[in-house]
Amino acid sequence: MSWGSFFKKAPAFWRRSGWRSDCLLPFALIYFAVRRWQLLRARRRPVYRASVPLICVGNPVVGGAGKTPVVLTLAKFFNAHGMKTACVLRGYGGKESDVPVLVNPSQHDVTMVGDEALLLAEVALCVVGADRVACCRLAEKEGAEIILMDDGMHRPEIYKDLTLIVVDGFQGLGNGMMLPCGPLRDRLDYAMLPEQCEAFVVVMTGQRAPALRKRLEELLPLVEAPVQVVPPVPPKDRAYVAFCGIGVPEKFEHSLQQQGLTVKAFEIYADHHPYSEKDLAGLKLLAEEHEAALITTEKDLVRLPKAWQEVVSVLKIETVIAAPALEYLCEKAGISLRHAGEGS
Repeated sequence: MSWGSFFKKAPAFWRRSGWRSDCLLPFALIYFAVRRWQLLRARRRPVYRASVPLICVGNPVVGGAGKTPVVLTLAKFFNAHGMKTACVLRGYGGKESDVPVLVNPSQHDVTMVGDEALLLAEVALCVVGADRVACCRLAEKEGAEIILMDDGMHRPEIYKDLTLIVVDGFQGLGNGMMLPCGPLRDRLDYAMLPEQCEAFVVVMTGQRAPALRKRLEELLPLVEAPVQVVPPVPPKDRAYVAFCGIGVPEKFEHSLQQQGLTVKAFEIYADHHPYSEKDLAGLKLLAEEHEAALITTEKDLVRLPKAWQEVVSVLKIETVIAAPALEYLCEKAGISLRHAGEGS
C-alpha cells in the first residue's frame, strides 16, 4: 500500500515534530514491529546473488527523494561506457505480477508497467515485477552487464554490491520520525543500513543543505547530485497552469520559479496519480480561464493520453553526478569500466 493513497502531498507535521506526530507514536511502534517481523521472515529465504554487479538505489523516506533520476543518470553513464544496463523495479502504478515483464515502450503503457518503468525503458533494458529475484534473473538472461534496482533497499533475499541511499536536500529526513509520525520508512539507524549489501553511499540530490550533509556524512560516505533543468526550457513569454502528481510537488513548483516561468495556477494530485477524463477536462478548463498553457513533469507526462503528451509543455530535470564521484561509486561496487569503443 502506498502512503500516497492517503495524501496528495506529505502532511505538514512530517516536516517538524509536534503534538500531531506524537499522537501517532503508538501506531509507529506497531508499524516498526511489523517491519521487524517481515524482515525476520525474509531473512529465512536463500540469498540471491546476481552473476553481474547489482546496484540498489533506495531512499529512507516515503516518496520524492529522486531515486529514478539517479537511476537514469547511472544508466546513461554505463551506456556511455558500452555496458548493457538493466533497470529492475516493482512497476508501481501498473498491473503488478510475480511474472517479470520486459518493458517495451511501444507496446506497454502506464497502466501496465507504471510511469517510472516507461522513463527508464527509454535508456536501458527495463524489467518490472513484484518478484525482484525473478526480474533480476530475466535481466541476466537478456544479457545485462549491470543491474540497477530501483528501490528494494531492505530486501534481504537479494545481495547488493552497492546500495545508494538517496536523500533529497529539499525535504531532507523531515522530522526524523518513522511512519506514520514522520516520513521515515524505518528507524533512522535501520533505514540507513540496507540488508545484504557490500557497501553503502548516500547520494544527496537537489539543493545544497549543509546541515543535512554534515549529519549524513557522520553516518556514511556521501556524494552530491545536484538537479538541473534539461533544455529546451518552455517559453517564458506565456503563462502556465502547472500540475503534477509526484512525491514532493513543492520541488516542481520551485523549479518553475527558478526558470522564471509565470504560473497562474498549480494543481496537485497524489503521487503516481492516473489522470482521468474528468481530471483532464478540469485542467483544460482551468487553462482556458487563465489563458495559459499546461505544464507538468516528465513523470506526469507519460501518464497522459498520447494526444495530450503532444500539447502539454514539460519541464525536464536530471541529476548530475560528477565523473570522479561516478568512478568512486564504480570502485565501491567493484565495477571495472570499459573505455569508449572497447568491446565486451
